[in-house]
Amino acid sequence: PDSVSRCVASVRIRKLTAHPALGAAVALTDCASYASNVRLLYETEFLRDRAALMMPSNNVSCDFPACGANKRPPMAKLLPESEVKRCQNLSECLTVVVKTARRPLLVLRLAQSIRTVLRQDLPMIVIDDGPTPHPPDIMSHVARFSNIKYVVAEKDDLGISEGRMRGVRMVTSKYFVNLDDDNVVTKWWDAAKMTE
Repeated sequence: PDSVSRCVASVRIRKLTAHPALGAAVALTDCASYASNVRLLYETEFLRDRAALMMPSNNVSCDFPACGANKRPPMAKLLPESEVKRCQNLSECLTVVVKTARRPLLVLRLAQSIRTVLRQDLPMIVIDDGPTPHPPDIMSHVARFSNIKYVVAEKDDLGISEGRMRGVRMVTSKYFVNLDDDNVVTKWWDAAKMTE
């Protein structure tokens, strides 16, 4: 025969049981009211059935969930090289978004590392937990970087996700990158490659 009908039942202390425990062992047995009917297939039969499920269906009236599950959308057409708009000036097309938790000195270290490695400033949007403003001496250091838009939130603990989303909503450039306040850019950070 092509297949054999058997049943699977949970085994508890070497006895079949109708009340299986989570992670309980199962065994093949004769069918009973508390067993699950399974159909044992030969490998060739299994592979044939699997292949039928994997093939995209051309039947528009098919109501089986797997019908057309593997249909692929048409490939995107690439623009001709002459129509591709490349980033000419990195500072015009890439913004750094940083969420910090009252650590402006680390943000300044990050900004300085970007300036040193790229030999230019990138626009930075910094979202800081609030509501208390930083002392004037610290903010005067931040003011030395005209590329930093430093926003102190109205809440004490804004959270990483909400802070980053606020920063992303403020981005006007074509591309952005989320960095942590304790990141430092090194010579291996290829910002230009990210915008290609």
